[in-house]
Amino acid sequence: MSSSKNFEQGLARQFESSENKQEIDVTVYLQMMFENSDRHISRATLRDGKSLVIVAGLRSEILSPFPRYKDVPTGTFNQCDILGLVPAIALIVEQRDKTLAASAVERDNASRVILAFEGASIDILGRNVGRFMDRWDSWTRVLVNILERDLPLQMDWREFLAGESGFVTMDWYKPLEYGMRTKALDTATLASKALLQSVLNRSQFENYWIQELVTWLDGLQPQMYVEGTFGMMEEVSS
Repeated sequence: MSSSKNFEQGLARQFESSENKQEIDVTVYLQMMFENSDRHISRATLRDGKSLVIVAGLRSEILSPFPRYKDVPTGTFNQCDILGLVPAIALIVEQRDKTLAASAVERDNASRVILAFEGASIDILGRNVGRFMDRWDSWTRVLVNILERDLPLQMDWREFLAGESGFVTMDWYKPLEYGMRTKALDTATLASKALLQSVLNRSQFENYWIQELVTWLDGLQPQMYVEGTFGMMEEVSS
């Protein structure tokens, strides 16, 4: 049985077992079903069995308890969010006026995606949400596969992107020289754009959110240094 089908059935049980069906907190259930390395379900509210609002923090929120050596400017995206952010924004644009009733992306030191789903019944609602989340995961896997194919460095891409976002890297992470970090960020940009172009039509690709995301990706530059757990720095190569 697919994960979306499991979710659909589980959401229906959550609705049927609740005494107050007007507003049900299903955060814990969605955390159990949909949390992963790139996404944290901060809040999920089911209303009347016909709408579900999800607030999903991206990797910058997951990493927020950990030390940073540098903050990103307020109102911009975080490099560490790329693997979850690029597929999420693509889906928001692709599903607009379909399964999504409303959506937003909050940008601060931590980024969040707000998704509002509607369905004529609890079954249809659960199906729409489950399929959306499955596609989010699938598109993230595609993006990671492109990165690993185009720059096979045998490194942890999530830890690399965390370091470029100003987070202190873990002691097991093998640092890259400045030139290779430049190449890795360029690869992340090209891979993200390749994914966007493969899943969106021309009109969708011209959407404001997509163009703002692409502009940010095109402007990415590596940090001058990345601080590790024990204070080690990756200096710019001389």
